[in-house]
Amino acid sequence: MKEKVLIFCVILLILSGGLCMAIAFGVFDHDEPELTYVPPARVEPEPEPVPAPVEVEEPELEPQPEQFYSPLTGAVIKEKAVGRQLISLMIENTSACQPHYGINKAGVIYECPVEGGITRLMGVFENYSGLERFGNVRSARPYYIRIAKEYDSVYVHFGQSTQAKEMLESGVVTDVNGLDGRMANVFYRSTDKRAPHNAYTSSEGIQEAFRILGVKKKREEPLESHFSFMPEGEENLLEDGQDAREI
Repeated sequence: MKEKVLIFCVILLILSGGLCMAIAFGVFDHDEPELTYVPPARVEPEPEPVPAPVEVEEPELEPQPEQFYSPLTGAVIKEKAVGRQLISLMIENTSACQPHYGINKAGVIYECPVEGGITRLMGVFENYSGLERFGNVRSARPYYIRIAKEYDSVYVHFGQSTQAKEMLESGVVTDVNGLDGRMANVFYRSTDKRAPHNAYTSSEGIQEAFRILGVKKKREEPLESHFSFMPEGEENLLEDGQDAREI
């Protein structure tokens, strides 16, 4: 009887072990499903409404008036002064003639030596209006005549050297000469100085000389400037310049 019970227990153990193995195999041999991460859906914010562009009316710019420049100085001048006939006036440069009158209106002044170790001045003028006393006025020299011709100016003088007389008679420039009898109302002598330091002209005298000689107050062709001026507000730094060590 005991033997039967033992056999039964063995069989039961075998059966129960197989069941456990089956359970074990069933547990551990089962394929688990792969888990895939799915992020939450992104909620896009609604775009803010873009305001419609505001049309701004630009103010109308008033047209700038045209500017005119002096060929002598590069300074701004009035339109009525454009193309005015230039004059070149001979001026003494000694203490006997001082003070000078109207010389501050010159655009350019040349100073050259003359005989006797003194110098003489020649002013080139585009503005010679409003002068009752202009000068004093002295005699011509050849090199001043050449300079006056460069500006196509009317050369105003009182007398001349022998060499200058030959040049003037050739008609190289239009000249207004105090020794010309036609110019009696163009020049006058003051009483506060002695001759030859007291010869003067005036704005009216210059206009009278123009009338006598048939000179127009305005040039037909614009004068090409001797000089190159920088635009207003700009500075010329002379980057390619050289030091002037001798004049």
